[in-house]
Amino acid sequence: ARTAGGEAAELAEAAGLILDPWQRTAVDMILAERLDGSWASRSSAVIVPRQNGKGDILIAVELYLLFVVELPLILHTAHEVKTALEGWIRLRDKVQNTPSLHRRVKRYINVNGQEGIELHTGQRLKFIARSKSSGRGFSAPCVIFDECQDLPPAVTSASVPALSAMPNPKLIYSGSAPPAADDASAQIRRLRRRAMSESPGRLAWMEFASESDVDPADREAWAAVNPALGRRITEETIVEELEGDLTPEGFLCERMGVWPLEADELGVFDEGAWEQAADPSSQALDPVEWAIDTSPDRKWTSVAIAGTRSDGFLHGEVVYHEA
Repeated sequence: ARTAGGEAAELAEAAGLILDPWQRTAVDMILAERLDGSWASRSSAVIVPRQNGKGDILIAVELYLLFVVELPLILHTAHEVKTALEGWIRLRDKVQNTPSLHRRVKRYINVNGQEGIELHTGQRLKFIARSKSSGRGFSAPCVIFDECQDLPPAVTSASVPALSAMPNPKLIYSGSAPPAADDASAQIRRLRRRAMSESPGRLAWMEFASESDVDPADREAWAAVNPALGRRITEETIVEELEGDLTPEGFLCERMGVWPLEADELGVFDEGAWEQAADPSSQALDPVEWAIDTSPDRKWTSVAIAGTRSDGFLHGEVVYHEA
C-alpha cells in the first residue's frame, strides 16, 4: 500500500499552501491507496475543533484529485451557501495564483449557488450547498461533505448515490464535533460509531476529541485536541473563549471537541442499581398516576404507573412497552 499524500502536499506547496504536520497526516490518510491503485478507504473523515485548518486539507486533496488524478467530477458540498462559496473562493485563489494550474482552467464558474472550476480537458469541481435534492442528477467519483456535523440523513440519501456507479468512489467528511445528538448530526454520529467498532470496513477516521469529563481549563487538554495551537490559534484566544466568548457548553463542543452523549448514554439511573431495586412482589395501591410516552421516531410507546405501597414506599412500573 502507498499514499499519494506526498504528491498532494507538493502540489499544494507549489500553489502557496504549506501543510502543517497534522494536516499532512490527514492528507496521507485520505489519499492512501491499495496495491491495485484503488483507494484504501472508501470513506475518510477528519473531525477537529474549529479554526484548526481542516479547510486546507480539503484544498490540498481537491487540487490533487482535479489536476493530477483528473477525476471527471468532484462535488464539494457544505451546509450553507456562504460556506460553499468561501471554499470555492479559497481554492480559486490558489489556482489563479499558480500559472501552471491557471492555464489549464477553461473557466471559473461564479453563479450564486453553482460555483466551480472547469478544465480545458473537461474535469470539473463543483461547490454546492446541501439540500434534499442538491446531489441528485450527478454521477461523481468523489463527494466531499464539508461541515459534516450538519449533515441530515435525507441529504446523504440524495448525494451518496452519485457514487454508486463509480469504479473507485471516494467520500470525504470534514467537520467538528456536533453540538447535539439530533437529526442534523445523525450521519456523522453513525459513522463515528462504525469507526469505533471492531468492523469499521473501508472507513478512515481522524478525530481530535476530549472526553466529556475534561477539565475545560486544562491547557494540556487544549493542545491535545487543537493541533493548530501556537500556529493559527493562541492560548490567549482560548482563554477569551473560556471566560465568556463561548458558553460552557459551546466551549466544550467547539474548542474541546466533546461529542454529545447518545441516547443510550443518558440513563437517569445506573442500569445495575436499577435492576437491583426490582421487587417482583411489589404492588401499588389506588389511586395511581399514569404516564404515557412515545419515542421521537414514533416506533415505540410505553405506559408506566406510579403509586404508594401499603408499607409507604413508592412503586413504579412499566406496564406496557410495544412497537
